[in-house]
Formats: sequence, C-alpha cells, structure tokens
Amino acid sequence: MAVVIPSALTIFDALVCAAVVVPFVLLARRRKSIPPLPAARDGVVLPRLSIVVPARDEATAIASAVGSLLAQDYPDLDVVAVDDRSRDGTGDVLRELAARDPRLSVLRVDRLPAGWLGKTHALWRGAERASGSEWLLFTDADVVHKQGALRRAVAYAVSEGLDHLTLTPKLAARGLLLEAFVAFFGYAFVTLWGAYLANDPKSRRGVGIGAFNLVRREAYEAIGTIRALSLRPDDDIRLGRRLRAFGFLQRVLNGREVLSVNW
Repeated sequence: MAVVIPSALTIFDALVCAAVVVPFVLLARRRKSIPPLPAARDGVVLPRLSIVVPARDEATAIASAVGSLLAQDYPDLDVVAVDDRSRDGTGDVLRELAARDPRLSVLRVDRLPAGWLGKTHALWRGAERASGSEWLLFTDADVVHKQGALRRAVAYAVSEGLDHLTLTPKLAARGLLLEAFVAFFGYAFVTLWGAYLANDPKSRRGVGIGAFNLVRREAYEAIGTIRALSLRPDDDIRLGRRLRAFGFLQRVLNGREVLSVNW
C-alpha cells in the first residue's frame, strides 16, 4: 500500500483553509444580529439636518457620495464638505457641485493645527460651520446613500427619542479574497466585538460607525464635540463610546439597504 506524504504546499493550504474556516464556524455558533433600519415613518416632524463630509484626496468617489446626499428627499438639509488639504481634484469636484446646489458649502483646510489629526479636525470644522441644525450627520466621503435614507433614519431617531443612531453599510468588495475578508470583518464586528450590545439598555457598550453617525446636536455639544477626540484615529468608534459613557440614548442598526461603500 502506497503511503501518500503531503507536500509542504498542501499542508500550507490546509492551514490557511483552517485559519479562515474555523473562525467562521465559531462565529456562526455565536452569531448575533443587528436589526435593520425600519421603513419610513409617517407623521414625524423632521428637524433641520446638517451633514458633514470630511474628504482628502477623494476625487474619484466624492461626486457619487455628495451627489447621493443632495439627491435625498429630506425637506430641510445642508451639506458641509470639508476639503482637508487634498492634492488631487477633490476641491474642484466639490466646487462644481456647490455651484449647482446652494445647499452644499465647501470648506477648504490648508493647514492642520497642532493637537489634531486631519479627519477629526475636518469633522470639527464642518460641525462648526453647520451651527444652526438640530441634528448632525457625520459620514465618509466614499459612502453612497440611497433615496430615502436620511428621511428613514432621522424619523426613526426622533420617534425613538434617540441621541445617536449609527448604521452599518453594505460593503461591496471585488475579488473572492476581499469578499471573504469583508464577510469575516462583518461577523467579527457584530459578534466578537459585541456591536449588538449597543442596543441593550443594560450594557455600557458604545458603538460608532464612520459611514453613518447621526447625532443630536445637544448631545454632541455635551460631550465636548469632536475636539475631545482630536487625536483619535478611531474617531467614529470613540464618538459612539463617548456618547454612551455620557448616558445618551444610542442605537446601532443594519443600514445595508440604504448605505453602500466600495472597499
């Protein structure tokens, strides 16, 4: 009887397969879920909303992202796009959009002050410019919002008496390996890291997602604004944690139907 000795490559492939498959099996057993964003609610008075979009070298994505915001059916909104020292055509794209829609204002940052990271400074400057709104939405420059996303999200937040609503987006990836990583990342975020606990009133888990952080301005001001997170590279997560630590009512929902990001 012949004895088959596996090659080094075969052993390596098996180990890689085990490293990918085993975590998925463990996660599947422990899987928790985040509820989806409900359909639009009628009879809710929608407050004024300001959207802050920080952007640096996003010329290829910014038109789709900001355009999707300006195309929303939300009755009272403005968009503040902060061009954070971009070296490509980001500023030109934004100025062209602003020339066609007065609801968009473009703020250019040429110098980063001491004590700040670029994105946190851009978020803070954008929020300062949008001083007259009851609600602030912080969203990244590569996020596309489907029609009705803002109306649904704000109506839900207002009707539930929330101070902070954050949504998970649909992550679109090209290639099998990247798709597998994105899938694992989603499972890990929900189950291993425990993002679902943000919806448990008994838990102190705070969650924030850069694609969609909707915050009541009073709560934003109460936590010391983004200035309190000026040197945090994980500003989105820390914003959620800080809001929760201050006792504000928070919820995380699945926003795959209304948000998408290309990875």
